[in-house]
Amino acid sequence: MRGRRGWTRRPGIALALVLAGAPAAAGDLPGDPERGRALAARRCARCHQVLPGSRGPSAAEAPAFQAVADGPGASEAALRAFLQTSHEDAPSVPLTPEETGDVVAYLLGLKGWRPPG
Repeated sequence: MRGRRGWTRRPGIALALVLAGAPAAAGDLPGDPERGRALAARRCARCHQVLPGSRGPSAAEAPAFQAVADGPGASEAALRAFLQTSHEDAPSVPLTPEETGDVVAYLLGLKGWRPPG
């Protein structure tokens, strides 16, 4: 039998719990948060920590997605604007409108996330 902490080492399970308990209903999100997570892992993780609960800056001093999601200005409109403009001191990572919606949905799902206690 797996110990109580065994599932916390699996980010996919933790993410499923986060998204299942997200305050916004799936119909209220601008995209698919799971596709957004996968896209962020492929295209943003070089500079950002993208998994739930990762709060510190990366080696590139880029903010963690959790810190962005928990910021006071993290609205759908603000996140879309941020993702559609060039990042200062960062490579251009152009996203389609659908990809932008997916990453925004993922970020909104992270808002207020705390590890299970």
